[in-house]
Amino acid sequence: MKVVLSILTFGLLITSCKQDVVEQSPPEDLIEETLVESDATEIEFEEEEEQDIWTYIVFPEFTISVRNLDAWYDNDTHVVHESSDTVWLDLPMGLGEWMYNKEFTLDSGFDKVQLFEQLEYVVSIDSDRIMEVPFCALGELSDVSEWVEIQLDDEIWRFPEVEQEVDPDIEFTFEEFKDVVGNCGTGWKEEFDSVTRLEDLEYDLFLSCYYYKIVARNSITGATVTKIIAFLYPTHC
Repeated sequence: MKVVLSILTFGLLITSCKQDVVEQSPPEDLIEETLVESDATEIEFEEEEEQDIWTYIVFPEFTISVRNLDAWYDNDTHVVHESSDTVWLDLPMGLGEWMYNKEFTLDSGFDKVQLFEQLEYVVSIDSDRIMEVPFCALGELSDVSEWVEIQLDDEIWRFPEVEQEVDPDIEFTFEEFKDVVGNCGTGWKEEFDSVTRLEDLEYDLFLSCYYYKIVARNSITGATVTKIIAFLYPTHC
């Protein structure tokens, strides 16, 4: 049995999604011509300031606005309407900024806000076959951490810079694994037919989702509203 918690799986996903690029050098005469023109004329470029992009998550009770959020929802729209208590957002492939240290606000009369974080881990397996992403996360075999409160600054509310440290422990039987491995797609169940007991199964524990619970209170009326933003870790190109 192998239980590994590392960034290697994520590196494998990024590598699998890359395409080979062949760089071609320009002709020598074009290089010489460009150098002559560069000596004759100096061109000044002004750096453009990056504009902040706000994502608005609209719940019936209030709207959560997040500055420069690096996450996806419905073709990258920046206005999300959610009628339930939980909104699901996809994190993009690559080492982006995601939700780390992103500023957020509430546009309502709730004057007290608490932020909590919870992490979900799932069992994951790798394939020796040649495919786009030789990796499968078994969402049926999972475990979540305890809710941990994130201390918010009085002036600017932000998501945490890094996630909490967790030592996950997912207990499952070999029969439970055999029941769900076929959900990975064609050929996965057959590939693991040679494994006959849990002790011989090679698997990892994969961080699949970040949950952030926002508890908003109105100190005058006593009203309390709880909403959850779930960020799904990328598992495919």
